[in-house]
Amino acid sequence: MRAFQPSSPCSSGCSAHPREPILPPARQRSETLRLKKTGRRRPQGTVLGRPLRLGRSCGTQAGPQPGALAARGVSVSRTILIIGIGAGNPEHMTVQAINALNRADVLLIPTKGEEKAFLADMRRDICERYLTNEATRIHEYAVPKRRTDGSYDGGVNDWHHAIASIYEETLLERSGPDDTIGLLVWGDPMLYDSTIRIVEHVRAAGRVAFELEVIPGITSIQALCASRKIALNRIGLPVQVTTGRRLSEGWPEGTGDVVVMLDGVEAFRTVQDRDAEIHWGAYLGTPLEITIAGRLGDVAETISETRSRARQENGWIMDTYLIRQRNGQEAEGET
Repeated sequence: MRAFQPSSPCSSGCSAHPREPILPPARQRSETLRLKKTGRRRPQGTVLGRPLRLGRSCGTQAGPQPGALAARGVSVSRTILIIGIGAGNPEHMTVQAINALNRADVLLIPTKGEEKAFLADMRRDICERYLTNEATRIHEYAVPKRRTDGSYDGGVNDWHHAIASIYEETLLERSGPDDTIGLLVWGDPMLYDSTIRIVEHVRAAGRVAFELEVIPGITSIQALCASRKIALNRIGLPVQVTTGRRLSEGWPEGTGDVVVMLDGVEAFRTVQDRDAEIHWGAYLGTPLEITIAGRLGDVAETISETRSRARQENGWIMDTYLIRQRNGQEAEGET
């Protein structure tokens, strides 16, 4: 396996500025920031100058193609690995995740256009660091866009089925009967990610058989708490994880601590308790990381302005925050 060095700990505390890049220097450091500054894009299918083995063209399989086998009714069984890759720092990859990466015959990398090229670049960089299996093929696919007309649930359901069709096509046409397919999932597959549900749509369609394994990963919640050097929960008190859309409808009952993900509406601005404490972070775990914390009434506008500026500069944003009401009391004698 390629040698790599652990990153040095961040010496700064809470800041409204990106912290120093946490990735190792020289060859192992991501090219993303340099490419962003120069306005250039690396050629599709390359990472740090090394060609990636994309799609079926990177190798042939002996015997009939898998699609032909399925058409003749031959029973085939593959394995799908849903691999949690962490919140954006390649060093979030666990030993289990690295081993799973190298078990895969085919790895799928989703692309979401130029504005979100960073997300695909980080997946490529993870492959460059940790992939030692020379036989592994990498297939990139464009993620379908979710329609915004009609109901929210209906749009999400249609979007999931469109992605499921891509997975199914990969299983049937780009993999062999006994191949293992790896899906690289940001964060942890169990938390506000629909990859498991989408894969189950493929299973329900009944056109291809497969075994499923899920590899856990580090979430943005963990990355936020680690960066802020805080515990997620107060002693004896619950924490609710929700979305910005839900929080904007009102503070949830029965808890004084709320973690918010997928907030496209800046729901923190709707919280009535302006004395609440907020810990906000964007691009957590990446060289672009930004964190802001303080009394909600004092920092809400700063967060909003920082968020807007970062999204304009980078073309996208992923942020997570913890809001903690000050009237919550920790239970005595518990840990």
